[in-house]
Amino acid sequence: MANTKHVKTEIASLTDKQSLNDEGVPVVIVRDESYTAQDCTDDLKDIAKAFPDRRITRDFYRQQGTCPEAAWTGHFGNFPEFLRQAGLEHTRQANKIRLQTARHASVDEMRKITMQRTGLDKVYARENNKRYKTMVAFSDLHDEECDPFYLRMLYDTLRDVQPDVVCMNGDIFDCPEFGKYSTDPREWDVVGRIQKGLDIVAAVRAACPEAQIDFIEGNHEARVVKHLVECSEPIKHLLSGMHDFDIRKLFGLDRYEVNYIANADLHTFTDAQTRKEMVKNHKFYWGCILAHHFPQGRSYGMPGFNGHHHQHIVWSEHNMSFGSYEWHQMGGGHVREAPYCDGTKWNNGYLIAMADAQNKSVCFDYCSVGDTHGIAAGKIYYREEDEFYPALKKELDARKDLR
Repeated sequence: MANTKHVKTEIASLTDKQSLNDEGVPVVIVRDESYTAQDCTDDLKDIAKAFPDRRITRDFYRQQGTCPEAAWTGHFGNFPEFLRQAGLEHTRQANKIRLQTARHASVDEMRKITMQRTGLDKVYARENNKRYKTMVAFSDLHDEECDPFYLRMLYDTLRDVQPDVVCMNGDIFDCPEFGKYSTDPREWDVVGRIQKGLDIVAAVRAACPEAQIDFIEGNHEARVVKHLVECSEPIKHLLSGMHDFDIRKLFGLDRYEVNYIANADLHTFTDAQTRKEMVKNHKFYWGCILAHHFPQGRSYGMPGFNGHHHQHIVWSEHNMSFGSYEWHQMGGGHVREAPYCDGTKWNNGYLIAMADAQNKSVCFDYCSVGDTHGIAAGKIYYREEDEFYPALKKELDARKDLR
């Protein structure tokens, strides 16, 4: 078999400029032979007919075709265009239409699930006519990654306060199998993680049997929903252990009487579009509190809080509608370690809010969950020995060495 690189160089060096034959048709002359575009495409079609089960590649055509490479490159520039002009590949416009069709078809099911999600926000609403209303809000617990000391404090606060509303402000579930940071499929425990998240929801309901529980969809829950629709590999692992699941069953909405707030339209084509939609997941309470998973909520100009960043920051704001008010970015409940960032910079905590629904004013009480102790609603807590997880012990030891 001839060396194809050598043949290509030899032919290219013998190629003349494109000219016209006696009929005025453009030709490429190679070794004193004239080749029209039609000659080249007819030859390529003949090869395709002769080998119907074979994909015609550039190297295969070099071996089987009669038109020299300099001829068809002179007419078409490259082999993909040669295939298109011979009708053996879709044209660029046809490919564009096919891709657009595929993109829209891929989100048809997501459209259906989006409509289902948007109808779950008031299924278990428990309104009351009290002037002063209380709320406990928390965010970013991340199922199995949640600090056990944080959970002990949170559950105790819920039992003591008995709030009118419990706001689970997103990323209660983690499920890294669905995230953008890769995990070893051999270490997947989708069922275990979902169950841990459900255990947290169950404990919240047990602590506050009469409260309205609202679950604002975070970015982690949204990823799970998208994978559920697409039946991806992690979801197949989940469904093998939890049969006949939909969103309501997946997050325990009916079992624990939870409202699911999801305003984002998930039938998007790009990650950027999804991120833009996700900031729509929020809820207004009593005309004076905004619960938002993302920090963009602060721009609404009213009292409220967000999560997502696992770091507590409070801003003192003022406007004519609410006077002086606070916006809180809450800490999370995630243990202060993660493979994808420096978790030591995080801090943990949750929020108690009391609203005057008549005068539209709010008082916040942030509950800080520290390394060795915490405080919530005037009550002091101390971390027990089995609540010191390895990364925290290592961090505390490192600090001692620095002192």
